[in-house]
Amino acid sequence: MLWLLVPVGLMVAKKVYDFATEETVVKLPLELNLERLKRELDSHTGRKIAIIGQPGAGKSSLLKKMTKGNVRPLPIIGTKTDATSWADTINCNLLSHYENHVFVDVPGYDTVSHPTHLFLASFPFEKFDAFVFVIHGKLHASDEKIFRLVVQSRKHHCVARSFSDSLDDSA
Repeated sequence: MLWLLVPVGLMVAKKVYDFATEETVVKLPLELNLERLKRELDSHTGRKIAIIGQPGAGKSSLLKKMTKGNVRPLPIIGTKTDATSWADTINCNLLSHYENHVFVDVPGYDTVSHPTHLFLASFPFEKFDAFVFVIHGKLHASDEKIFRLVVQSRKHHCVARSFSDSLDDSA
């Protein structure tokens, strides 16, 4: 009769082994912030607009200029790229408010801390009413991938070329 306990013992041993060797999936702050962004957008009324583009394209400067500096909180504008980051902490501001608009000053993608594949997989394109796609300099394959999702969202969108005032006729 003891031979009947062998299959039960093997099943228990497998469960113990599976539990002991189970890998815990740890999400990066960027992934947690993208999940939080979905929830925060759901809880706000008003027009939701994403300002999206490469690092250093001028997204934060454009947001400040479009709102005449009245957006709250003010975007972080720096001399280096990646001034806006969602990769360092889960306590960062994701939304900015101006009148009845909610703006999302999206961190530049295609960097080590903000890889394009995470934006492609997790950014809530469907939650927005409109997009401002900011470009500066050369376009990259990542720009095409992100812009394709913006267009597929079937939401209003425009392309803004930053620093165009630095172009002159002599070139």
